Amino acid sequence: MTYKNKLIILSSALGVLVVLFAISIVFSPENAWKRAASGRLVQARTIDEIGSAEIRTASSDLVFTRSGKSWTVVASGATYPARKERIEAFAQALLSQSELFVVSKAKATWKNFEVGDDAANRITVKNAKGAVIGDFFVGKQAPTSGSVYVRIAGKDSVYQVGNGFSSYTANDTQYWENLRLLPEDFTERNIQSVAFKAQNLAIDDKKTVNAVYRITRGRGETWVVEGNPAFKADPVKVKTAVTRLSAFEGSEFTADPADQTGLGNPTAVISIAGDTGKGYAILVGAKKKDTGKFYVTLEGGTYVYLANPWTIEDAIQPLDSLKATAKKK
Repeated sequence: MTYKNKLIILSSALGVLVVLFAISIVFSPENAWKRAASGRLVQARTIDEIGSAEIRTASSDLVFTRSGKSWTVVASGATYPARKERIEAFAQALLSQSELFVVSKAKATWKNFEVGDDAANRITVKNAKGAVIGDFFVGKQAPTSGSVYVRIAGKDSVYQVGNGFSSYTANDTQYWENLRLLPEDFTERNIQSVAFKAQNLAIDDKKTVNAVYRITRGRGETWVVEGNPAFKADPVKVKTAVTRLSAFEGSEFTADPADQTGLGNPTAVISIAGDTGKGYAILVGAKKKDTGKFYVTLEGGTYVYLANPWTIEDAIQPLDSLKATAKKK
């Protein structure tokens, strides 16, 4: 055999080995897993592409809907403002899921993974036009840490995926509701004055609150009590009280009849003036007998809330609690 022929045979053999090596890489178990794992549960790249999302569980059916830059949550037929940051964290967790590892293609195995049509949890996502861009059942946790079984609606295959989103299905309605009375962008810095009108407000059987005064922001960090120029307010105490007031939240929404709330003749009123001339008034009504919580609302607002007694106590500060402590000589 000539040298030339030997060279041709060796070159051909080397070429075959290279091809086999390439094939072994492409079809290795690791790369086979990656091929099987490609895909998304939600066909979107950004939160802005999501118009609504629904979480159906054994105990509740929640629908989140985008309205401009804000969100609402529908639960038990009622629509309430929702916490944007929590819904968008949930949405981001869905969008971050981009790997689907096939564990079964047989319908007979659905029960084992708890992803049948009667599965406890189902998530449906739609775009702004109402088209479904994600619809799947969430099954049980997988033995592998940090993963869960899912099945896309209408499909037989069961997948194992990261469970960064699944924990959100366990949250109750109140987790998603925005129970803040004042606007999100209305902070302590915006408040120019606060007027309290509360006489013998019974927080509980042993404690009452009295607060009838108006305190106004002065120069710098000072605050002045209307009609009582001799009163020296502690700027730190006032700032703490005003900050707490600006973030006032109820504990839950309520649809109780108006004649039960006592808001038509409130037991206390907190009037707040802002730096743009915008004002708000928090009305405190009667106590709900079976819970001891107070009915509250924002004057002219849409919603009625229940607030814990300690929330009301923290919001309505007696004047003496804001007094500056005399410095020791």
